[in-house]
Amino acid sequence: MKQSGACSTVNGLNSIKLNNWLRNIIVGLGLFVILFFVAGIFYAVMQPKPNDWSPSLSRISKEPYGTKLFHAQLRNLFPSAKVKSFNKTDFEVHKEVLELLDSNEENEMDNGYYPQQYFTDDEANFNLLGVSDFIYSNEYDSKLLLLHISNGNTAYISCAGISRNFQKKLGFKIGYLYPNESVDREPVQYVANFTDEFLSIPDSINTLGYFDTLPSNAQVLGTFSNGKIFKVKFEIGEGELILNLHPFVFGNHFLLNQNPKIAEHEMLSLPDKDIYYFTQLNISHYDTKSPTLLKFIHSKESLTWAFYILVVGLSIFLLLQIKRVEQSTPIISSKNNTSLNFVKLLSDLIYTRRDHKIVVKYKMEYLLHSFNKKHRININNIDNKLAEQLAGLSSIPEEKVKKLFILYHAILAQHEPNNNMFIEYSQIMQLFK
Repeated sequence: MKQSGACSTVNGLNSIKLNNWLRNIIVGLGLFVILFFVAGIFYAVMQPKPNDWSPSLSRISKEPYGTKLFHAQLRNLFPSAKVKSFNKTDFEVHKEVLELLDSNEENEMDNGYYPQQYFTDDEANFNLLGVSDFIYSNEYDSKLLLLHISNGNTAYISCAGISRNFQKKLGFKIGYLYPNESVDREPVQYVANFTDEFLSIPDSINTLGYFDTLPSNAQVLGTFSNGKIFKVKFEIGEGELILNLHPFVFGNHFLLNQNPKIAEHEMLSLPDKDIYYFTQLNISHYDTKSPTLLKFIHSKESLTWAFYILVVGLSIFLLLQIKRVEQSTPIISSKNNTSLNFVKLLSDLIYTRRDHKIVVKYKMEYLLHSFNKKHRININNIDNKLAEQLAGLSSIPEEKVKKLFILYHAILAQHEPNNNMFIEYSQIMQLFK
């Protein structure tokens, strides 16, 4: 026996050592994974970010062909004017004018005649500047823009392409060249006041836009080296619309490394008044390329890393919380004194003390409870009425049941125990089994 106990003790100690060894291995692997993850993040942060040479022309992008630098310099180019992002509420007065026009006046607008008598609000006195990779517009947006220009304002739009709806509205058509086949990448001549300057075409550009057909009222301001037109001016009412299909002169790379004077000259050629810039012509809706929360976060590398580290941290926290936290269930100890020996002892004790009242009371309660559970009868009053019900529900004669109730009340009322009454009570009670 002693040898067996010693063996079990040794086995228990070995099991504890094994569990501790496994726990140390798991903790070590977990720490290694965490350190590896942190080292990977640190290494990625320290690596130089590769430049994105795609011509996004986004006004919040610091990439080579983003326009963040150009938009940041607008206030320096127009120090005495208000420079702000265009909002669709800036054209509320134009929308009201369109609602006032009758069908004849709308037809005149389609033919190039724009009403002037409705404009009395100074809020419509500002220039528009749009630089984007592609300008989208619907018919309603085009009417609002042309109506604004006709009130003596200037709109300068530089984009690589523009929607066909707007092309049809002004009577021009845009074609596309493939730089590798049609235009040399080095000598793209800018003939509008910069005959000695050249523009470089980004390698990521697959096509170049040019004006394939133009109306008679369009004035040519710039051509490629092969003579294709990329910049024109339209007289719209009392204002001007300038379209430039070579927006890459406003990119960050061009301004820093090539020739910033072209963008500066283009802006200084505009009338000196408030200028509102936009990236889309869908004036009837909010600017689809305006900075959103995610765009703002991705505009700075530090914010980007902080955001994704926060997301990863929250994800790990939530995964760890998936495991249900359970409270320890208390051990319910079994009731003592439930053995047959205890029952026999308790019976002997009651019999020795001749405490018949307890036994009589418990037997009656058990009997009435069983009838109430089965037949749903009223057992509050132990009287002759209840005796009649029990006799009717059982095979016991009514006289026996009444006798049982009489003995019940008599035993509970007596001061000294009576064995004969108790025996007779027990015999009648046995009939219900």
